[in-house]
Amino acid sequence: MTAKEKIKETILDLLEKYPADELTVKMICLESGYSKQSLYNNYYNWMDALADAFETEFYGSVGDCDTYHDWVEGFHRVLKFLHSRRKAFLHVYNSSRRDELIEIMRSRGAALVNRGITECSRDMGIAVSPDDQRFMLDFYMYVFMGIVNDYLKCGMTGDPDYIASRCDAMMRFHIRNTLKNLQSM
Repeated sequence: MTAKEKIKETILDLLEKYPADELTVKMICLESGYSKQSLYNNYYNWMDALADAFETEFYGSVGDCDTYHDWVEGFHRVLKFLHSRRKAFLHVYNSSRRDELIEIMRSRGAALVNRGITECSRDMGIAVSPDDQRFMLDFYMYVFMGIVNDYLKCGMTGDPDYIASRCDAMMRFHIRNTLKNLQSM
């Protein structure tokens, strides 16, 4: 395990036990066995390490999904990751670091959704204006981030399988249909 991996794992483990506002660099260093300098050689701060952990898991979870056909599976995997580290993410969500956590998830999700819109429009041979692409991205991100925010706000008591299946039922082929509708306008 590399220093980066050990530090990320340590932070997630500590966040399972302690509220995020109580987490210190000293705690991370003692638990990981790495010095403060090692931490800062790899990350700007511990939230940067958490962002890296989320990104690694996020892209590891959705990397093999076709972004516009199988996005629900990717969304499901992200919910499962959040749920697998429930206490850690709730400790961050219920702390002064909430906005940073939401931004981490939003930025990673936006990149994936934007790629999905681009791939779908390309595969369908439909040119999408930058304004329409941005509007679609904003629309989907409001939906997904609203669901994730509510999931966190309610203490992650919902079943990720149920949430993903309902998203699938409501959004199946939605990007494709939206592009067709925009083309006919």
